[in-house]
Amino acid sequence: MDYPVFETKTVPTPDDMLNAKRLCRRMQALQAALGDLPKQARRLARWEAKREAARAKSGRYIRAMRHGRPPGYRARPSHPVDFVLGDCHALALYALHDPPDTS
Repeated sequence: MDYPVFETKTVPTPDDMLNAKRLCRRMQALQAALGDLPKQARRLARWEAKREAARAKSGRYIRAMRHGRPPGYRARPSHPVDFVLGDCHALALYALHDPPDTS
């Protein structure tokens, strides 16, 4: 055989170019969601009604967010984005557990 049967993945260095396709898709999805907030509010209301119906039926609580740390969490933050991730996660938990009184 002249070629390797199994390819080994190399770990990228900080100076390597990376593919940002997935990040761009997430940003586009976020832009679309922020562009139509009433639609997203109705979607959230439908999801919460479905969750409450399931809770009433089975008695089990379905979480809106997964338990634990956010995806991409680092124990020792090394980039400014790590702090932004932590702040966003804290805001999401605050909004989920302590919604502001708007009445």
